[in-house]
Amino acid sequence: MQSTEVQAVVVVDSGSGLKSRVCVLGAGCIGLSTAVALGETLQALELSAHVDICVISDKAASESTSIVSAGAWSPFNIQTVPPERGVKWSKRTRQYLEQLCRAPESAAPTGITPCTMINATHQSESDMAHTLDLIRQHHYVPMSADELASYADPSLVFGYSWQTLYCDQTYYLPWLEEKCKAMGIQQCRRFVAKLDDLSPEFDAIINCTGLGSRALCGDSEMQSVRGQVIRVKAPWIKQIHCVNMPKVFTYIVPQRDCVVLGGVKQVGDWSTEVREEDSASILQRCCKIHPDLSQAPTVDVQVGLRPQRLSGVRLEVESIAIAQPMESSCSTTGNEDSDAGKPSELFLVHNYGHGSCGITMHWGCAEEAAGLMCQWLAKRCRSLTST
Repeated sequence: MQSTEVQAVVVVDSGSGLKSRVCVLGAGCIGLSTAVALGETLQALELSAHVDICVISDKAASESTSIVSAGAWSPFNIQTVPPERGVKWSKRTRQYLEQLCRAPESAAPTGITPCTMINATHQSESDMAHTLDLIRQHHYVPMSADELASYADPSLVFGYSWQTLYCDQTYYLPWLEEKCKAMGIQQCRRFVAKLDDLSPEFDAIINCTGLGSRALCGDSEMQSVRGQVIRVKAPWIKQIHCVNMPKVFTYIVPQRDCVVLGGVKQVGDWSTEVREEDSASILQRCCKIHPDLSQAPTVDVQVGLRPQRLSGVRLEVESIAIAQPMESSCSTTGNEDSDAGKPSELFLVHNYGHGSCGITMHWGCAEEAAGLMCQWLAKRCRSLTST
């Protein structure tokens, strides 16, 4: 299920009566977490008293691609340049999820739960260096030769178990929305077709639109990787199980209220329609791992389009020239007419293209994007107060 543009707006009072206006585009896990991280960073900088935040979306978070995700912290397909960036973001996200899980007030509402994950893969140990560096400290135990042989598939050459966390998005996204409300962030709906539509209302944007960046930014590197999952009632499943073969990836992920069975990775496929043949394949593969799943009642079947970028995650700043329209119909700052018709510069922080690792890297990326934006806001505040 594909999500379109969603925004969070930040207005910073410089103390001179002028306000900086920032829009965070995207309200899946990446967008909402970036909005929360931005609010928390501004609080740490003691700017929260001068900040108004509004989350704007044309669809609810419950309709985003994130909601389809199985939600496990699983650094298996990190696509960053250089890879060390993804390792850093993944580590920070793991720390954050563990912190939430330990806190009594947040453990239950966030849907974050520790869980053992069992992996069997066609990749050799040396091929998984970055992944293993991230998980060795988390109760990592290699599979024995007999355990690996029990899969009866010669393509599987390496296996292991370890302790991870799953982040149930049906709980986590509403929790992020509640965090927004607790910080005084307003929420409303709006569709954004192009960046020009945001000027002169806003001075800066954090772009978290995922696949939407293909059209919004003209990024031809963005491609859809279609996924499909089956949600079933199987409360006896207590461990995550993943089998990674050369052409197919199978996973079983227990969540709070169901078990997620997957999956498919269909590159370049933009269809959000459920396919019965995919469901049949998923169920057959999962039943080879847990035969009793054949009796599990189906709760739902969902499709999600992963936002994959050919050269990896884009997390960087950009400034673009924008021609100001003569008037704005939505500005709330009261100074929209002062620069009407004049060209201006729009500051951007891009944070998109996470592919299948959005949950795994989201908080590390959110904090970095928020930090970049706050650096710009601080410079702009100094500039405004000196004039």
